[in-house]
Amino acid sequence: PLDPKDICVLDCEMVECGGEQQVISIAILDINGQKLFNKNMRPPGNITNAHKEIHNMSQEHIEGLDSAYEFKRRIEDTLYDKTIVGFAIHNDLKVKYLFGFFSKFF
Repeated sequence: PLDPKDICVLDCEMVECGGEQQVISIAILDINGQKLFNKNMRPPGNITNAHKEIHNMSQEHIEGLDSAYEFKRRIEDTLYDKTIVGFAIHNDLKVKYLFGFFSKFF
């Protein structure tokens, strides 16, 4: 049986950078809603479509934030050996520079 402590909820907010979807915000929660990771971050490249109507962030909001790459190891450690759930999670996990370790599942 699946142990609830082994379940994480993942949600990523995306922007477009040169026509590619890139992560601007990641939240990881346990099954009880406790935040395990919750960060806004600077995506690689310049934002060409901020989808501001969705998450209300723009290029100006991310100036000075750490790069998404800075959080890669912490994200991997948080999600390691977990069952991950989320809305349209297949879109979130396509961001290979952060979630490439899941590529064996796609």
